[in-house]
Amino acid sequence: MAENESLDLGKMTRWRRVLQSFERNGPTSETVRAAQRALYQTTKSVRKQIPLDDLIEAARSDRSRRPELVRRCRLGRQHAELIQRCVRPGMDRLTAYAVYLQAVGDRFFDQIAVAAPCPDKGLTPYDVHVHRVEVQNQLRPDIDRLAKRLSEDPAGDIRVPPRKGAGADETPEVLNFSLLDPARRRRA
Repeated sequence: MAENESLDLGKMTRWRRVLQSFERNGPTSETVRAAQRALYQTTKSVRKQIPLDDLIEAARSDRSRRPELVRRCRLGRQHAELIQRCVRPGMDRLTAYAVYLQAVGDRFFDQIAVAAPCPDKGLTPYDVHVHRVEVQNQLRPDIDRLAKRLSEDPAGDIRVPPRKGAGADETPEVLNFSLLDPARRRRA
């Protein structure tokens, strides 16, 4: 049976990895990558536990179905309730998904902001706040991309995009170097 998707940082291992990156005061790119993975994995898991698209539709248009849909969500109920609180009637689908995903991130980042400051390591609440703002700004394109994908195909496959700079683009460049003598380049 799947783990209940909660909005509690203490229960969600994938979001605790983001907290650990904050606590290490790691580079922003590392924290963004951890948050990106956590958001995508959370969304995939939530879609298995609640009728995500039905809840979004009910929140933006058919308000009479909302209470019954939320009541039927035994697993992932916190997410169902969050959708009902943050998605407003009249929003278009793309905006509704983006608002929901942003609210999920905000909920976890709020908890991280409380848990991460560590005076022993010289990590102040201000440091955490600055790091949080940087991470959330860099995470915004991922939220928009994921919201677009969900609004266009709610049941479609979602995957964490590959890291920037990784992939086939580097392969030809790496192949030009000799493993035996790093100073010697192979002839193309």
